[in-house]
Amino acid sequence: MKVLIVDDEILVRESLGKSLKEFSTAEILEAEDGIQAFEIIQKSNPDIIFADIRMPGMDGLTLMSKVKDLMENAIFVFISSYDLFEYAQKAISLGAFAYLLKPIPTDELKDIFNKVNDFLLKKEKHQVEFSEMKIKMDDSLDFMRKHFIQELMKNKSFNVDYINKKMEQLNISLPGNKFFVIYISIDNYSLITANLSLNDEELLKYRIESITIQVIQSFRMNGYVFPLEDGIGILINLSDRDTAFFQQQLRSLCNKILDSISECERHTITIGVGRMADNITSVRDSFSDAKKAVTHRLVQGDNRIIFHTGFDEGSKTVNMISSKNEQELCMHFVNSNCTEALELIKKIYMPYGGCFTSDAGNVTRLHFQLIMLIFKVLSQVGIDPEKILGDEFVLYSEINTCSSFDSIIEWYQNILDRCFNEISQNNNGEINDSNLMRKAREFIHANFNKDITLDIVAEHIHLSSSYFSKIFKKETGVTFTDYLVNYRISIAKSLLKDNMYKAVEVSEMVGFRDIKYFYKVFKKHTDLTPSEFKNL
Repeated sequence: MKVLIVDDEILVRESLGKSLKEFSTAEILEAEDGIQAFEIIQKSNPDIIFADIRMPGMDGLTLMSKVKDLMENAIFVFISSYDLFEYAQKAISLGAFAYLLKPIPTDELKDIFNKVNDFLLKKEKHQVEFSEMKIKMDDSLDFMRKHFIQELMKNKSFNVDYINKKMEQLNISLPGNKFFVIYISIDNYSLITANLSLNDEELLKYRIESITIQVIQSFRMNGYVFPLEDGIGILINLSDRDTAFFQQQLRSLCNKILDSISECERHTITIGVGRMADNITSVRDSFSDAKKAVTHRLVQGDNRIIFHTGFDEGSKTVNMISSKNEQELCMHFVNSNCTEALELIKKIYMPYGGCFTSDAGNVTRLHFQLIMLIFKVLSQVGIDPEKILGDEFVLYSEINTCSSFDSIIEWYQNILDRCFNEISQNNNGEINDSNLMRKAREFIHANFNKDITLDIVAEHIHLSSSYFSKIFKKETGVTFTDYLVNYRISIAKSLLKDNMYKAVEVSEMVGFRDIKYFYKVFKKHTDLTPSEFKNL
């Protein structure tokens, strides 16, 4: 502890210093007036200042006022030969700790010194407790932020008002209106962590997180990190103004993260990049893209960056399943035929029946593509694939442990049983064709002005042309051709009524390339020519 004694009388300073040394080990500093004291205080920052009230040059009260401007918590004990109420009142009003009269008895000095010492110890204790509490609060707030962003990636039901309220509560700043998600997955995570303690596993993720945050900050980007099962995710927020520039910097950012982690860690990572989202409620789609991008390392390999728009970037992915097989598998799901579906899978794997080791690359690609196809077909028939099969990556990991044809087929038997049991429960044993036809109509409505055919639409929903034609007429009451023509004519009528376009322009806009044929079909449906209809 440092004690400064300020008095213009040397005998007072010496006497007070001697008394303090009798009961303390404090370092004693001396000043003969307020001016000298102010210089010492700025350099030495004493814990207690014993100051005479009346001194030449700068008195004690002026010194205290000046010091309080710099050090609000400075402790002053005033000493004086004058028992004047106005002095004491002024000293207390300025925040003096005590007011003592000369000569000061040693017991009284000791009592004041101990009180100041106790006050400083309590203050220090409170500061430590406050710092610890703040650290805990900051850690808790950080945890809640990460948990909320993690939930944002999974929960479809969050509305904008709820999201904005939570972000305000958690001090999350996302001022821009563009978002996207980066998924950083530690390669071979299960193998790496198999023999690690929980603390070591968390420490590994923490190191990855710290490196990633440093890189993001170096690029001056607004990003929030959140935990994932096998790594970490990053939610990046941009303004419209930043978007074009950032897209140029995106690869540089990901490469920097990849290189920085490789330099600091023995382990490699794969980075998946999701699509750009136009609002906060769509970040879930960006996360889903990024997660799927990461799973493509099964085909492309580890330690790389994979974008949602270029899953085959860096290596050409060979299509291992023909479009005919895709249609057949979809038909088996539509018809609830589990046995035929399994037979088709056997047929697809048959060329690799005896060479799973020598042709491991193609087999791995086939695993990957077939699981994706099953997910796609389930979605086509109105079933949520993740609900019954779980995470795609877990499935890839499972099937890659199968080392023989029989074990692979047995694995698919289990998968198909789960799929068809769910189909049976949802549809009482039959697939509802309405969902497939809804997708067909949506495709027609989105592409009516193009040269679409029955075959193109059937392929889009993975059905054979003949079966699609049959169930489409059953569902809509008209043939595919009639439905397409009727829809085109209904759009043409709306455009003509707007009086903004000529008939020849409308013909082109709704998909008729021949104006004479357009006139003929239009009159057949309305008993009027396009010009007559426009002038009604």
